[in-house]
Amino acid sequence: MLRIIAVSAHLQQYFGTDIFVKARGIGIVVSGTWFFSRWNQHLIDNLASKHKIDQPRVVAFDRLVSLVLYFLAATCTADIVGFALRSLLAVGGISGDLMNFSRANSKLLEASFYLHNQDIFLVDKITAQVV
Repeated sequence: MLRIIAVSAHLQQYFGTDIFVKARGIGIVVSGTWFFSRWNQHLIDNLASKHKIDQPRVVAFDRLVSLVLYFLAATCTADIVGFALRSLLAVGGISGDLMNFSRANSKLLEASFYLHNQDIFLVDKITAQVV
């Protein structure tokens, strides 16, 4: 890997193009993804064999970590190539937060509506005690 980086640095000096920088960056992302994917597989094998954790939990953890790893690799590769994903991810994150807040507020409104709706039947009892 170090030789490939050195050769690409020399080629970049001669040709002066940006393609070698992008290829080198993509190579680093691919090798890092491969390393962490192998590390994840060894971790999963270790959890399954030595610690005797139940199998569905191990499979769910493996899929979650793999999904996050490949998403990060794809995002880094797209950023190296030149796609502007930061603004898209920021808008997606903000809109997701807003949806969660609105859902929480609607649940609160539903709960208070049910509470006030049940208080309607107490009106006769309260008026009978007052009168």
